[in-house]
Amino acid sequence: MEFIKRLPKRFPIGLRVLVLDVDTTHHPILHAMGNQFLYQVTTCCKPSVALNLLSQTECSFDVIIVDTDMQELSAYDFLEHILLFHKIPVIFMSSDYSTNSIMEAITKGASDYWIKPLEEQEFKNMWKYVVKGVMINENKHEKKLNQNMNIFDMNNIFNRKRGREDEFNVPKQGIDSEDEKHNHNDDYPPATKKFRFSWNQQFHNQFVIVVNQLGLDNVKPKQILKIMDVPGLTREHVASHLQVSFVITVLYPCMLSHGW
Repeated sequence: MEFIKRLPKRFPIGLRVLVLDVDTTHHPILHAMGNQFLYQVTTCCKPSVALNLLSQTECSFDVIIVDTDMQELSAYDFLEHILLFHKIPVIFMSSDYSTNSIMEAITKGASDYWIKPLEEQEFKNMWKYVVKGVMINENKHEKKLNQNMNIFDMNNIFNRKRGREDEFNVPKQGIDSEDEKHNHNDDYPPATKKFRFSWNQQFHNQFVIVVNQLGLDNVKPKQILKIMDVPGLTREHVASHLQVSFVITVLYPCMLSHGW
């Protein structure tokens, strides 16, 4: 297995773990578990600090553990940023053990969802997500398949199998076209379901180009949406991504420079 050669010698000894946990009283426990398994554990309590650490050295961490109870930034916005720009496995931890919360985290890209207090065996075996990432990157076909699964939901895949040419079509289930909306009886409006748009690297690069063209002083979601002209992309998607990008690229550096 060629991918094994890409792993550090004596792996998983020395596994580099970044922990983002707002509960600082939990940090000593995490460091103790890290020492027990010879892992290098770095802890912080703010997303801004975590992002700064990640930007200092490329691939400085092998896996990230994130507490879902964050105030500066949504855990899911943080997850989206990590998967898009750093490609590092992210594990959520929380005291919320509801099935819906666990399913949401996994479907949005988290490698695992741990319930607090953490179990030593889970902590010990987190290296398996690093191995999985290396295997996916080694296999180009599997990597492409993995990316496609993040971009399209199962309804899109089913539609492509039926011969549809536009693979970026929004699924008909829960989202109607304008023509279909007019055909519905006004007395019985159809229930609609929000479509989550996946910002892959291609779409994000296109987004950045448009923002640079418009300029930060004049940028508006409606203008970005019109210029990008991507099927399935809505003004709400653009506004949300614009807000996240602003927080990460403008607000956080400002906070760090002031020592916040």
